[in-house]
Amino acid sequence: MTLADIGIVTVIADIDLDKAKKVVEEIRFNNGTGWALKVDVSKKEEVDLMVEKTIEKYSQVDILVNNAGIGYIKPFEELTEDEWDRVMEINLKSVFLCSQAVFPVMKKNKKGLIINLSSQAGKTGGLMIGANYSASKGGVIALTKSLARIGAKHNIRVNGVSPGLIQTDLTEEFSYDPDSVPVGRIGKPEDVAGVVEFLVSKNADYLTGEIIDIDGGLTMD
Repeated sequence: MTLADIGIVTVIADIDLDKAKKVVEEIRFNNGTGWALKVDVSKKEEVDLMVEKTIEKYSQVDILVNNAGIGYIKPFEELTEDEWDRVMEINLKSVFLCSQAVFPVMKKNKKGLIINLSSQAGKTGGLMIGANYSASKGGVIALTKSLARIGAKHNIRVNGVSPGLIQTDLTEEFSYDPDSVPVGRIGKPEDVAGVVEFLVSKNADYLTGEIIDIDGGLTMD
């Protein structure tokens, strides 16, 4: 919602089209412009078609936010191969596929912004989430830095956002003490959105390859 609120035309891509449409309804209710697409971001053909359709409709792609993510709260010994692979496909492979799909467009336009959602778990190994989730988010951090180096000469900035405990459907399954967070509360989606808004602004023009922690002081690295 934050990007739409500042006038950015937003394409909402989700494997659940009804959820994507609901977000677009909220965007339009707030006088923004949005478009919903059904996309499985772990499938190259669907990602490529998403970018193709976006260019057909809006002529360009200026910003990509990679924020698809799933996780399993299970002991390491109980993780199945399928659970490992699925998390890697959604959390890490999707970042590769979506970024690769928009790179030619951004290079042609000589500008672009890519923001990848990682996690504190990618730096610490995770507090309560599974090892596959932590590994996938660590991969997002490394991929972000690689893409930033590749994109810099083309005026493509690539940065990452690394949230800690944020109020989402995933963290509803956790048991945690807000007092364990130095600032005394868990984060809100708006906390993450505010940093994303900064990263797409002119104030971040000289910033690339960075991973910004949004965790109330949990990491402090």
